[in-house]
Amino acid sequence: MSARARAGRPISVVVADDRAAFRRGLALILATQPDLRLVGEAEDGYGAVELARSLRPDVVLMDMDMPGMSGTEAARALLGGEHRPRIVLMTTYDSPGRREEAAAVGASGLLLKVSPPEHLLALLRAAGPPVTG
Repeated sequence: MSARARAGRPISVVVADDRAAFRRGLALILATQPDLRLVGEAEDGYGAVELARSLRPDVVLMDMDMPGMSGTEAARALLGGEHRPRIVLMTTYDSPGRREEAAAVGASGLLLKVSPPEHLLALLRAAGPPVTG
């Protein structure tokens, strides 16, 4: 259990991916973690931005490649706004260009979709805001 969970406030997460089955899998993984709380799901970058602005999550986990507004474009929009959640981007493709793109938009992390759940959880916990008090 993380220090945040012991402090009584889980890290709130919005998930955005255009594949419903993948979003559902992420939701199931997050549901097993007492220090992480899924607060919303979106199928594209527009939805991710709308949810993040209304729900003000600690972290937005989103696919880099979604139709309409990509995760990269959504990250730029969110990080340029009033509420700036931490962003963890996901990709199917491992390349230096992807890592550079994620860093350039200010993402807190980049997750390969083939990574084990432990990597996902570690990235979300590292991206979450520090425990205060």
